[in-house]
Amino acid sequence: MFQPASAHRELDEPTFLAAKTAFTTQTQKLSPESLALVAEEVLRRLADTANLARIKVPATSPEKVDAFCDALLSGDDAAVEYISVLRQDGVILDELYLGYITGAARLLGERWERDEISFFDVTIASGHLYAIMRGLRRAIVPLQASKNRHAFFAAVPGETHTIGISVAADMFRQRGWQVDTQVNADHDEIIETLTQSNHTLIGLSASRAGMTDALARLNVALRIAKPDAFILVSGQITEEEPDIAKIVDADCKADDMPTALALLEGVVECQDAADLPK
Repeated sequence: MFQPASAHRELDEPTFLAAKTAFTTQTQKLSPESLALVAEEVLRRLADTANLARIKVPATSPEKVDAFCDALLSGDDAAVEYISVLRQDGVILDELYLGYITGAARLLGERWERDEISFFDVTIASGHLYAIMRGLRRAIVPLQASKNRHAFFAAVPGETHTIGISVAADMFRQRGWQVDTQVNADHDEIIETLTQSNHTLIGLSASRAGMTDALARLNVALRIAKPDAFILVSGQITEEEPDIAKIVDADCKADDMPTALALLEGVVECQDAADLPK
């Protein structure tokens, strides 16, 4: 339960809770092997964030980063409360993200490699770190939906039923959208493509519940690589797993293409309205 009143001001609470719930659900639904891949994805992507963006990491106290790791291992309340302490000490949001969160990701990975913490420990800690990152990053980089109706549709790695992507793209294009697609691509190829693009409206398609593991890993990576993205999940998986959006921490799901179109049109219209003179 999200409790610390002082930390409440530091995080976007709905985003934090959604990410926390998703990770908790994944520990129940994913295989241990898949859960390990998700945890590794969180730690690897966060640790590399500053390097990939060519941003100089603020100087941070190794002792404080170490203490933050201990707090993450203790639970999310302890970690969020520790953030409040850092903020009270004058640490700015950018430093929290680029110094403490990325630093904790590296340190947790090193502790795992040295067998200082168990698989269970690192899974729980990476889940706490991911939820905190989501809560903080959404405040630092707010949603900037494409006003020109640009979107990117990709099939989840391992998906063999890709005709739906082409049909959906054509349907959107007939209504004035510009849509890029990517099928038969692996996990890293999709992330690299999106990292190098300006797309913020992303549709991910999967045909069966057995692809939840790959979808969860992909969505976690996208949340870190593209924190300003709006992510929609579609395909047969939405019928087999009605709560798929909550499980993988996507923004929404669409059971059919008209629904997907309406949802993404709504995101663009909201952005357009926000830009109107007050």
